[in-house]
Amino acid sequence: MEFARKKGFGTIAMKTARGIGRMKQDQAFMDKLPSGTSPHNALVRWLTTSTKLDAVVIRVRNLNEFVDTYSGAGKELRSQDARAIEMMTTQADRTACRLCTECQPHCPQQVPIAEILRFERYALDDHDWNKARKLYAKLPRKSDACVNCGTCIPYCPQGLRIPDKLESAHALLS
Repeated sequence: MEFARKKGFGTIAMKTARGIGRMKQDQAFMDKLPSGTSPHNALVRWLTTSTKLDAVVIRVRNLNEFVDTYSGAGKELRSQDARAIEMMTTQADRTACRLCTECQPHCPQQVPIAEILRFERYALDDHDWNKARKLYAKLPRKSDACVNCGTCIPYCPQGLRIPDKLESAHALLS
């Protein structure tokens, strides 16, 4: 980002709420968050005060999420927010693909892993099931092409069990 800034380019982050939709559905996880924090509020406090980004794209689904999110914009990152961010990152790394595509070239079946797991995000995190299913239906090769060989797994920086994720995604999106 420093290089971009030196060259006069701004930086923007997209898909910043990775996994938050799932987290908010997981009451046990939500109960463990530090008191006085919420996923969207902690995220926007961190993004607007602790990064060198010029802009971020944060999807909010309703007025309550909008208020929760933007009420934290530009406000100091508190210690409980930093702890919430750590917990959210750990949870997202266990459940939501970063879409880095490191695994994809290693799939002998040429399954479009990142695309499929992006559509899974639309369903589980954004609750946009219609969009997710329509996009999935258009893929020429779907999750069921995975033969569970595991060749992709060593290349996932998160250590996700990709064949299991693909099987679940196929059940959700078909």
